[in-house]
Amino acid sequence: METRTCIKERRSMRKFTEQEVSDEQLQELLEAVRWSPSWANTQCWEVVVIKDQARKEQLAAMLSEKNPATKGVVQAPLVLVICAR
Repeated sequence: METRTCIKERRSMRKFTEQEVSDEQLQELLEAVRWSPSWANTQCWEVVVIKDQARKEQLAAMLSEKNPATKGVVQAPLVLVICAR
């Protein structure tokens, strides 16, 4: 897919199904992160995968009540937290 097409056709998810993300799909996502560009291949990030409902609720509690993503964090089948290192 062309970059421009990808950007133009992207979507924001506001509601999630209860369908789980398979380990294969998760690995594909993490592989895409690994191959994403970084200056001098420093890859100065870590990805934390959160599947546990209690952990997702803790994460949501750290967000501002006005943040529209708060509900989505709890409802999503998993959350990827990208951390700089």
